[in-house]
Amino acid sequence: KILAQTAKGVEENHVFVELVQDPKEWMAGEALPVLGLDTEISELVDSSGLDESQKNVIKRVLSTESGKLTVCHGPPGTGKTQVIVQLMMMAADLACKSGKKLRILYMAATNNPLDDGLKKVQQALKRKGGLATKVKAAKLRSQLPIGNHKVVIMFATPYKAATLFERSMHKVDLLIVEEASQLPVTMGILGLAQLKPEGRLLVVGDHKQLPPVLSCKPIEPAAVPLATSLLECVVRNDNNEPFLVSEPKVGDSKCDYLLSLKTNYRTNKVLGHFHAEHYTNYQNANGLSDNDGQLWDDNLLASGLDSSVVGVKLSQEIAATPEAAAAAEAKAVVQVVSSIAAAATASLKGEIMIVTPFRAQRAKVLAELKAAGSTDDFKWLGEVVDTAEVTQGREAALVIVCCAFTAEYMARRAEFVYSVRRLNVATSRAKRKVVVIFTDALLKPPLQSLVKKDTQDGHAYISRLLRSGSVVDAENLESLPAGRKITLDRSRKRSREDGEWDDADADADDSWVAGPSLKRSKP
Repeated sequence: KILAQTAKGVEENHVFVELVQDPKEWMAGEALPVLGLDTEISELVDSSGLDESQKNVIKRVLSTESGKLTVCHGPPGTGKTQVIVQLMMMAADLACKSGKKLRILYMAATNNPLDDGLKKVQQALKRKGGLATKVKAAKLRSQLPIGNHKVVIMFATPYKAATLFERSMHKVDLLIVEEASQLPVTMGILGLAQLKPEGRLLVVGDHKQLPPVLSCKPIEPAAVPLATSLLECVVRNDNNEPFLVSEPKVGDSKCDYLLSLKTNYRTNKVLGHFHAEHYTNYQNANGLSDNDGQLWDDNLLASGLDSSVVGVKLSQEIAATPEAAAAAEAKAVVQVVSSIAAAATASLKGEIMIVTPFRAQRAKVLAELKAAGSTDDFKWLGEVVDTAEVTQGREAALVIVCCAFTAEYMARRAEFVYSVRRLNVATSRAKRKVVVIFTDALLKPPLQSLVKKDTQDGHAYISRLLRSGSVVDAENLESLPAGRKITLDRSRKRSREDGEWDDADADADDSWVAGPSLKRSKP
């Protein structure tokens, strides 16, 4: 399918071919439809409540003079999805007021960002009231949801978009590519084929997060742009050379259509300061707290998990083999979750994420959690225990990162373990607390593991993260008592007469309470 689309595109001087040959030249064409005067667009954007870097992205996409291409670099927590949703709402509003039809395709390599984006657009349409009757927002399934709506916003992977659009004559006016650092250029072809020649293109992503999975590397240097992500391919310097691959810092003067979001709204100050050292011009929003927020109480002091960054160290004795390390790590995850659940001051549903290195370890962690947690909580936790590839784009108050490897594994797979982009994705999901479960081999690996610069950078990244917090031994964590279950959303029970704690109910309860009571149930 991809080869056929490429061949057809070359013959027809397709959008993709022009874009890859010279993004600046392609960008210079007129963007249609004109949705409003620039003064009208500026007034609408300026009243949105967004910060300046976010406003600049939307103004550039909608402006009649800035060209067809905009690239938005968004570090973790800077509001990429919020900017996209606001852009689509403003474009829809302008199109309805001007009486023009507008077709928008929101595309990503995986379904997670699509589902998240669709949910937020539907919520925004409900708040807009009258606009909801004129705008259709839907995920592409078996047919295009065009209908008679003035504005149609479609959500699809490249393959789904190519499959459905090739059956119709419709093309889109605005193509938005989310998580573009994960999207291979070859898959981007399928989405770009659906864009009108005069249509607008917004490419959004972060080149310091996970790259696309490619089965081989190009032999010819000229083919390098085609063997990267769409984000890296379309960002060029003044000599029309891709620079995000070899020079990963984003500078304001390198590329005039590359705009960066600069304010972190996700984390507390401790985590924000750590990530600020990894990104240029990255700052914390005013009002971020210094502490972990209000999700847990001082009971965490007793377990040693009170810092914003906590390392939980497994001893070499219990993690001597890969199988033993995996089993000990899964049990440590349960100990961490149970300790934090016992100190919770509010529901933790939706606020815990566990990042595993591979799917086999995910299965082990889920099995341990299933044995320790209530049925309802296990169903929910099953959705947020996964690899870094799947969790990219999500966030949670607490993120547990599994990094318990043996020295033998470190010697063989150092490039995987010390991938800075993978570590960055895993740790930057957290809003309040990062817990890293590790062995000595992570910080003191075999010397051959640190021969390459990439592995040295990854080792420096994880070492700096752990130095910014505290480290506890897994053996010192409080184990879940026999017969007890973890519950993440349990309010304290009260008697009907006076609303006080019902001791009879407490004695019968076999769960640890994670709710407003700030206490565990009676042992």
